[in-house]
Amino acid sequence: HLDAEFARQAARQSELDAALRSRLDTLEQQLKAMVEQQANSVSASVGELADRIERGPSRGG
Repeated sequence: HLDAEFARQAARQSELDAALRSRLDTLEQQLKAMVEQQANSVSASVGELADRIERGPSRGG
């Protein structure tokens, strides 16, 4: 009886481990995408600032 229960528990733990790994993989992919989007946004902002600096002070401002 105990062997069967241990086998069920081991199978359940294996299922939980697989589900957790899957969820972590999904979260990792989402995080990477968000970081990439933020990096692109920062790069665009830095590019705009560099252009403004190269043009010099604006007139009338």
